[in-house]
Amino acid sequence: MFVIHAVWRQGATLTLWAEDSHAVGSPPRRGGRTPRTAAHPFAASPEDLAAAVGELAAKAVTGTKAEDAVKWAEGELKKIYEA
Repeated sequence: MFVIHAVWRQGATLTLWAEDSHAVGSPPRRGGRTPRTAAHPFAASPEDLAAAVGELAAKAVTGTKAEDAVKWAEGELKKIYEA
């Protein structure tokens, strides 16, 4: 499952991020110096997020019904994860 999150930030900036249930989580780090930012174990890649959002937006502006766009997106994700 691919879950897209969004929040409007101060200054009217829309921030998007996504989680991918098929992503492989990594075990917590042990010992040593802590990285400045910890990576989310199920974070979707920027490329996957851009592809999902971009294609759905294109469907929306061309007049595709929401139900049809969702069915299309589901098929595209199945192609990726069942390959």
